[in-house]
Amino acid sequence: MTESLDLSHNILSGHTPPQLTELNLLSNFNVSYNNLSGPTPDKEQFATFDKSSYRGNHDLCGSLIRKKCSSALKPPATPTEGAEEEEDDSFLLDVN
Repeated sequence: MTESLDLSHNILSGHTPPQLTELNLLSNFNVSYNNLSGPTPDKEQFATFDKSSYRGNHDLCGSLIRKKCSSALKPPATPTEGAEEEEDDSFLLDVN
């Protein structure tokens, strides 16, 4: 079980994977000073993290960092509960 995830200063890029919201015991989260873009997660415990967790990612948007997202930047859809499609619970994280 993951309780703390600090990926700050890792030159990460792209969108924040929506699967991160499935880490429901996470109490500390930091992806500051990377090159992330798109909407920040705002469900579950992610609604409780401070905006400093995202500092230095100039292309991020969302209610947590008080920067409106354009309609073209909607987060990727996650399968709905009870959906009859095959689920893949994995995501790739490349840290150099």
